[in-house]
Amino acid sequence: MLTPAEIAAMQETCESAFPDYVTVHRPSVTADGIGGRTVSAGSTASLAARVAEPTGRDRERANALQLVIERRLDFPFDGDLVSGDEVIFEGVTYKVVFVSKDRSWALTGIAYLGNAT
Repeated sequence: MLTPAEIAAMQETCESAFPDYVTVHRPSVTADGIGGRTVSAGSTASLAARVAEPTGRDRERANALQLVIERRLDFPFDGDLVSGDEVIFEGVTYKVVFVSKDRSWALTGIAYLGNAT
C-alpha cells in the first residue's frame, strides 16, 4: 500500500507533466433581493491541465449522469475547480459540468467540460 507521502509525490509528478494551461473563471452569484440572482465577474485563475477529447468510457459515464460533454480536463488533484466554473482553452469557453477529485489516492482531478452557451 502506498503511503500518503508517496501519493503526494506522485501527484506532484503528474502536475509537472501537464502540457496545457487553462484559464478558470468563477462567476459570482448574489441574490438580487426580489427572488432572482445577479451574476457578476467573479474571479479568474490559471491552472495547469491536460485537455483532451473524451474517451468512450468518459462518454458512457457522462451519459449515465445525463451530461453532454465536449472535452475531458485532467488537472492537479488540489486544483480549485468546481462545477459551474467556466474554462477557457485555446480561445474557446467551456462550462464545467462535472468534477471528480474526491478520492485521497487519486493522482489528478477529472472534469468534464460542456459547451458554454
